[in-house]
Amino acid sequence: MAVVAALREELLSEEDSALETCLDRLRDVVRNARDCDEKKYRRLRCSNAAFHSAIGRWPAAVQVLVAVGFEEKMHASKGGDQEPYLMLAERLADDVAEAALRALDGHSTGMAAVVPPTSPPTLPLTVAPAADLSVGEAK
Repeated sequence: MAVVAALREELLSEEDSALETCLDRLRDVVRNARDCDEKKYRRLRCSNAAFHSAIGRWPAAVQVLVAVGFEEKMHASKGGDQEPYLMLAERLADDVAEAALRALDGHSTGMAAVVPPTSPPTLPLTVAPAADLSVGEAK
């Protein structure tokens, strides 16, 4: 999966813990999108500090989610203002999830045959305030 290789390259200059945290959270998102029926597991609010710290601040990590089927959308939650989300309409297909998990685990066979290439994210994905991102952020 080229986007996972790009993610590893993007995080090469960071501490190993940043890469491992990002990969762990991506695995969690993929598993939840495959296994859970509730929509909340397929809606990622880009302004969420935890999401931004672990995944959203890395364009290549966002691309991994887009590659498996998440779409960038503006969404209003609980009557609030519209804000950027990454959303998946249906549960993630088993074959796509397994290919993504193999790629995230470092196996060379992965998503190329399952998921078409994607374009870069277009929504403003780095909307969390800087004060919320101080832990582990590169200076």
